[in-house]
Amino acid sequence: MDDQRDRYGPLPPPLQPGWGAWGPLLGNTFTYQTLDWMAAGDIVYQFNTASEGYRFGNIFRVDGGLRYRLWPWPLTTGVPAEIYASVEANLINEARSEAGSVPQPNTGGTSLFLDPGIIYTTAKWGVVLSALLPAMQQLNGSAPLMHYEILLLLRWSFFTPYHL
Repeated sequence: MDDQRDRYGPLPPPLQPGWGAWGPLLGNTFTYQTLDWMAAGDIVYQFNTASEGYRFGNIFRVDGGLRYRLWPWPLTTGVPAEIYASVEANLINEARSEAGSVPQPNTGGTSLFLDPGIIYTTAKWGVVLSALLPAMQQLNGSAPLMHYEILLLLRWSFFTPYHL
């Protein structure tokens, strides 16, 4: 881990680039889609290893989401783009991190986020705008709460011409 500092001293490990440990993932995903709506979800476990005496807590997460086509209605052939409303839920449980095998009291906990959004998509590219809103946060000690996040995602498909 780098010894990055600010005027208050060393930065916490999550704020430092390249923490140098492995974090392999084990998970499963599912998707079901019709012409009007889609449901998707995943279950993931991340095993975090130690680096320079610090180990982030392992993470278990369950995500589920729904997407519903708002436009065009009805769906016809030759549609240039589609607009969807979406909602997602993310349940995340993170174990306490350890420094030198000592559990850190202000790390880890469980959070539930609800993420409403809007999606604009074409055959070649798309844009997602979503808000990540905390519905429940049971964090350990004085771990900082997340108030909200705004996500803007741009997607570009390099392989679409082969599938049209």
